[in-house]
Amino acid sequence: MTRVKTILSAAVISAGFMIGITVVPLSANPILSHKYTADPQPIVWNNRLYVYASNDDQSVDPDAGYVIQAYTLVSTDDMANWVDHGEVFRVPRDWNRGTETSARAYAPGAAVRDNTVYLYPCGAGGPVGVVTAPRPEGPFNDVHNGTALADRGDWCVNCNVDWLFDPAAFVDDDGQGYLYYGGAPGGDKDPFRVMLLNDDMISLKDSIAHTIESPRAFEAAYMHKRGDIYYFTYVNDFDPPPGEPGAAIVYMTGDNPIGPFTFRGPVLRNPAINGQNINRHNNNHHGIIEYQGNWYMFYHDRRVADANNAPSVNQRNISVDSLVYNEDGTMREVIVTHDGVRQIKNFDPYKVIPATTINRQSGITTDSIIDEGMIVRSISDSDWIRLKGVDFGAGAEGVTVRAASGSSGGSIEFRTGSASGTLIGTCNITSTGDWDTWQDFECDIEKAVSTGVQDFLYLVFRGAGEPFRLSWYQFYEEMVVCDDPPDATPNNLVADGIFSGLGLGPNWTLANVSDGAEASAAVRCNKAQINITSVGTESYQPQLIQQGIMLEQGRTYRLTFNASAAENGSIVVQLERLGGEGIDWGHLYSEAGSFDLTSNEGTYTLDFEMTDPTDENVQLAFNFGGSGSGVTQNVTISDVVLLPTGTTSVLAKQASRAISPSVSVRGRMLNVSSFDSNMSIRVIDLRGKTVARFSTADSGIYSLMGIPDGLYFVELRGGGVRQTTPVVVK
Repeated sequence: MTRVKTILSAAVISAGFMIGITVVPLSANPILSHKYTADPQPIVWNNRLYVYASNDDQSVDPDAGYVIQAYTLVSTDDMANWVDHGEVFRVPRDWNRGTETSARAYAPGAAVRDNTVYLYPCGAGGPVGVVTAPRPEGPFNDVHNGTALADRGDWCVNCNVDWLFDPAAFVDDDGQGYLYYGGAPGGDKDPFRVMLLNDDMISLKDSIAHTIESPRAFEAAYMHKRGDIYYFTYVNDFDPPPGEPGAAIVYMTGDNPIGPFTFRGPVLRNPAINGQNINRHNNNHHGIIEYQGNWYMFYHDRRVADANNAPSVNQRNISVDSLVYNEDGTMREVIVTHDGVRQIKNFDPYKVIPATTINRQSGITTDSIIDEGMIVRSISDSDWIRLKGVDFGAGAEGVTVRAASGSSGGSIEFRTGSASGTLIGTCNITSTGDWDTWQDFECDIEKAVSTGVQDFLYLVFRGAGEPFRLSWYQFYEEMVVCDDPPDATPNNLVADGIFSGLGLGPNWTLANVSDGAEASAAVRCNKAQINITSVGTESYQPQLIQQGIMLEQGRTYRLTFNASAAENGSIVVQLERLGGEGIDWGHLYSEAGSFDLTSNEGTYTLDFEMTDPTDENVQLAFNFGGSGSGVTQNVTISDVVLLPTGTTSVLAKQASRAISPSVSVRGRMLNVSSFDSNMSIRVIDLRGKTVARFSTADSGIYSLMGIPDGLYFVELRGGGVRQTTPVVVK
């Protein structure tokens, strides 16, 4: 992987003469500076913005042209801090056209429809293919087994373009999909075509390619719509008439996605700042998208290559600037900036932060490894990563860092303002023995100096050689040390009865906060603390629930739990059938369990017989609306155990190894501890759709990056075991 150092001032050679380039090292553009990316294709998925990009790290030989065989993916939800998801597509692995390893993956197209991502790769000069994935990170399915979606075969009418590449997919408001492509070295051949897609987005509606008349067309066709106006944009040629721009992104408007269009002029001239070209006067490629009410122009330039004195024009980087429309629908020319676009929301440091989350960096590289996913590596002394607009609220008291060190280790200095700014904490990373052994390190943060919104947070790395590698980190507002925490109870049907982990833990949900019910929850010393400020109109508003519990018909069960309340009050405990296709929702025993709580913690018991048919999707619910009266104080629940009668329940220390597989989620890492190394793992959403698959033969830790926040079920099969555990990804 090409190592791209901090952007500094440099003098480079372009078009045969010297150009002085001054680049601001701490600027927001380009959005990544530790790798080369080009040809941006943005999509929105679950309220997060993702951008696919050609991986120019392979194009280091000036005489070899663009040696691009993979696409990189980055994402953001604040337009300032970007997660590097790494290489998500590669030829011929993901699009096997029967070619050798010299196959190319030139600029992709991308679209989202019906909870599926459609990626349209192309070769050098063509053809265009299509692959699909259940989420932006893949894995991608080569739906046509290497066969092209669009090519120059006799079957296609009017496909006679020089370059059948640079695809762009567009889905109109009526659901009709379109595929744009084309290009030519000259400027007078009208090389762009558009074809209609079927609803499946992987096949063409007919064999007709419609010509789009476009003055001085070169490459990079793109379509977007705003209001009732269709905007067709493209890059024009390099030989402009006097007074006109060359290698510029120009646009046309129309009232139909097929045309005809009216030519309007440039929307982004070949990128320059203060009159100095930052693109070596070379090609450009763009993507336009609306996100959170704002319009953005993504494009690539060569300011990182300039800063690194890269001899090749083949190494480019993606930047983004604001796109502004006039009242009549015409587009203003984009102003290229160092600062990029405005951050649209503050960054939350109390969620798990992938180490590859970057606003700016110095010296590091990223890589993907088995089990951990994307990591930061190639760390040297004084290298750093910066985040922008970090909201610490009342201040952090600690941070958890997941790292590996096959050397002597080192440290991370957490500083605000600058790389030499206020020190809020230092985390010492000791050797873990080798680079494949990952450990969590708990470190203190000085709360008083980490409060509020910090303009910048720096992770400054210290140590000799390569001291360590970084997977993720997470700040926490309060560190609580628990004396002698209990172990999990063997055979407990409740997946997380001692409330371990972040928030409510991976298996519990605070539900039915509605109709006037307001509550929040936290875990302290293996106890769930429910702060109820008001209750709703029903006894189950609010409630603490866990789903996916299996109860067998004809068996008797005993539920035990510890509980207390700040003031005397009552709660109702119920086990319920969740319902589903052909199954009615309902209680599994006739009389609800109502318990009076006091400020002293007590142990409570509920015995019942399962007379209904065996059900593997039972819900355990603690209802805080009370039994005829409201509960409006803090409730603490702990040591929840549900066992068949006759099985011993011990609420203190237990055997060191649980018999059943243990499943938990911390942030976006799934942890599975099993005595059987050959179990299959599925992660299933609430609609029953499989969103991820793993095997316990691989490892015990699996990345859930890219899966949207929410409740899921983790199913384990093998060795005579079928276990379903609800987990919360957040």
